[in-house]
Amino acid sequence: MINFLPPFSKKRRSLGHSFLLMVNIILVATMGTAVYVNYHFERNALTEQLTNKGKLLGNFVADVSKTAILGYDFVLLDQYMEDIASEEEIVYSVIMAPDGSNFTSYLKNTEKYTGKFISEKPNDIINRVNQHEDIIAQKFEIYFEERLIGTLFIGLSQELVNHQSLLVLRNQTLQCLLIIAILSLAISATFRKKAVKPIQNLIKSAGEIADGNLDSPVKVTKTEELARLAEAFNAMINSINESNREKDKTLMQLQNANQKLENVTQAKSDFLANMSHEIRTPLTAILGYAESLRLPDIDVKPDDEAIDSIIRNGQHLQHILSEILDLTKIEANKLEIEQYLISPVELLHEFESLVSLQAKTKQLEFNVSLNFPLPEKIETDPIRLKQILLNLCNNAIKFTSQGHVSMNVRYEQEHNKFIATIVDTGIGLTPKQQKKIFQPFTQADTSTTRRFGGTGLGLALSRKLAKKLGGDITVISSPGEGSQFTLTIDAGDIAKQKFIYNSYAPNKKSSKNKPFLKGPSIPLCGHILLAEDTTDNQKLFSLLIKRMGATLTIVNNGLEAVEAAQAQAFDLILMDIQMPVMDGIEAVTKIRALNINTPIVALTANAFKEFRQTCLDTGFDAYISKPIDMSHFYDTICSYLQPIDKEEVLNPVYSQLVEQDPEFKEIVDGFLGRLPQMQEDIEHSFAQQDWDICKQRIHEIKGLGGAMGYPDLTDEAKFIEDLIKSASYEQLPTELKKLYYTFDCMRAGLRTG
Repeated sequence: MINFLPPFSKKRRSLGHSFLLMVNIILVATMGTAVYVNYHFERNALTEQLTNKGKLLGNFVADVSKTAILGYDFVLLDQYMEDIASEEEIVYSVIMAPDGSNFTSYLKNTEKYTGKFISEKPNDIINRVNQHEDIIAQKFEIYFEERLIGTLFIGLSQELVNHQSLLVLRNQTLQCLLIIAILSLAISATFRKKAVKPIQNLIKSAGEIADGNLDSPVKVTKTEELARLAEAFNAMINSINESNREKDKTLMQLQNANQKLENVTQAKSDFLANMSHEIRTPLTAILGYAESLRLPDIDVKPDDEAIDSIIRNGQHLQHILSEILDLTKIEANKLEIEQYLISPVELLHEFESLVSLQAKTKQLEFNVSLNFPLPEKIETDPIRLKQILLNLCNNAIKFTSQGHVSMNVRYEQEHNKFIATIVDTGIGLTPKQQKKIFQPFTQADTSTTRRFGGTGLGLALSRKLAKKLGGDITVISSPGEGSQFTLTIDAGDIAKQKFIYNSYAPNKKSSKNKPFLKGPSIPLCGHILLAEDTTDNQKLFSLLIKRMGATLTIVNNGLEAVEAAQAQAFDLILMDIQMPVMDGIEAVTKIRALNINTPIVALTANAFKEFRQTCLDTGFDAYISKPIDMSHFYDTICSYLQPIDKEEVLNPVYSQLVEQDPEFKEIVDGFLGRLPQMQEDIEHSFAQQDWDICKQRIHEIKGLGGAMGYPDLTDEAKFIEDLIKSASYEQLPTELKKLYYTFDCMRAGLRTG
C-alpha cells in the first residue's frame, strides 16, 4: 500500500505542542502581570504604612517637645530623640532652632547611611542621608502661640519595606509557577484526548483514502467541529465511490461506442499520419543527384551501377510514398503485404550501395556484414523490408556525428527468422527515451527535433511494418555510447531453398541509352538566396543553379533567411518549408512584413493541394514540390531571372590580352575564381556597415578590373567607391546589384559592356 500523505516532520511542531506552548505563554503572561502588579501594590502599601508611622511619631514628638524647648530642657529632648530612634526604621531624628542651630539630634551609626559622614555637622549629615533612594525624609514644624520655636526632622529607611516586598514577590512567583504547571498538564491532557487524538484518527483515515481504501468510513466523535469534519470525510468517500462508478460506466460506454470507429479508421489514420518530411526530403537528394550526374556538362564519369542503384531505389521510395498518399479509402487492418521469394543477398548489396553514399556525406564508415549460412531466397515483401532498413540506417546516420554505422545480417533457423542488427556510435538513448521513440510524431526529446530535424514518424512506421512481416524491432542503447536496433522478420516458406555460404556480387545491368536531362540553354543572370537545412539538398541546388549561371547564397534556416533578405537585395529566394529554428512559413511572413517584394518560391515535401494554397496565401509566389522535377524546376527559375543574350561575346579587351600573351588567361581565370569570395566579403561588410572594409574591397576590384581586361568593372567599382566616400549609402544596394551582375557575366565568359 502506497501512502500518499507526507510523514510527520521533526522540523514541524505538533498541534498538541503548539497548543500547550500557546497556553503556557498566555498563563505566564497573565500570572506574571498579576505578580508584578501585586508586588508594586504591596510595596506601595508598606511604604504608605511607614510614612504614616513617621507622621504619627513626628506629630507626637513635636507636640510634647514644646515645653522642653521653651524650658531649654535639652536632656528631655535628647530622651525624646533616643525614644524615636529606637524604632528600627528611624535613621535619624533632629530638632533644630528657627535659626538653624541644633537643639538635639540622634543619628544611627550605620555604614549604609551615616557611617561615612558621622563626624560632620548634623545638617550636612541629614542632607547627605536624604540623597539615598531608600530614605523618606519628613519635617514637622513646632509652634507655640503661632510662633515657630523649632523644627523636627525624621529620616525613615525603606530597607525593611524592600525586604518584605521581595519576600512577597518570591512567594507569589513560586505559587504562580506551580499553578501554571498544574493547569498546563490538565489542559494538555484534556486537549490531547478531545482534539489531538480525533485529528490523528482523521489523518490516518485520510491516508487510507489516499491509498485508495474507500471502504473504511471515518469514526465520528462527539466534538461538534470534529464530528462535522468526519462527516465531511465520509461524504467525500461516498462521492468518490459514486464518481468512480459513474466514470467506469461512462468509459465502458465510450469504449463500446468507439470500438467500431477505431477499427474502421485505424489503418487509414496511421498511414496518413506517417506521411512525413523524413521520407520526401531524401528523395530530393537521391533523384536530384542521380539525374544531375546524367547532365552532359558534368566531367565526372560515375559508375553506371551506382547511378542505377540511386535512381532505382529513389523511384522505389517515391512509389511507396505515392501509395501512402493514395490510401484515403483504406479500411482498418486491410493493409496487404505482398510476399514472394527474393534474394536477401542481392537486396542487401543494392541497399549497401545506396546507404554508403549518405554515410560518406557525413564522413562515416558504413558496412554490411553477412553471417552465413543464409537462405538463397526468403519469402517476404521486399519493398516493406527495404523501407524498414532504410529508416533504421537513415536514423543511425542522422544521429551519428563520428565513428561508424554497421549492419549485421543473420538467419535464425530455430524460429525461421531473418534478423538484421544496425549498430551506430551516435548519441544514444536513455531508458525513458527508448519508451517514446516508437510512438508516432515523437522523438527522444524536443532538443532532438531542433538539432536534427524530423517528425519522429520513421520508427513508428517501421515497427508496424515489421510486425506485419511477422517480426518486431527492439532497441538497446546507452546515452553517449550509441544504439543497437534489431529487426526481426519471418523468413517465410523456405523449405525448398538452398543455403549459401559466401557472398557474391549481383548481376550488373546495362545502363546504355539512358536519357539525360537538359538544363536551360540560355544562361541566366541573377543572385538567388537558398534557405535549406539539408546539406545534400544544398549541394544539389548549388549544382543546378550555378549551372544556370546565377549566383547563389545559402542559409540553413528561416531566421538566417530573414536576416540575409534584410542585409541585401536578391533576385529570387528559394525557401524550404520545414527547417529548424524558424520554418519557411514564418520566415516568409516576416520577410513580407518588412516590405521586401523579392519573389519567393516554396520548396517542400508536402504535396497536398491545400498546403500549396496555404503557401501562396502566406506570401510565396510559386511552389516546387520535392522530389523536384528538373524541367519544372528550371522553368520556374527562368520565369524570375533575366536571360543573358546568347549573341554577346567575350570582352574584346580580355580577348586581345589573351591573344598577346596566352599565359594571361591563367592569371585572369585565377581572378575570376576569387570573385565569389570578394562578393561575399563585400556583402558581409555591407551587412555589418563596416564601410572601411567595404571600400577596401571595392578599391581592390577597381584596381584589378582594368588590369584583367575588364574596364567596365573598374568604372563600376570607382562609382561605388565614390558613393562610400560621400556616405551615399542608400544608393549602394542598386549599384552593388549591378556589380554582381558584372561578376556573373565575367564568370560566364560574356561581354560586360
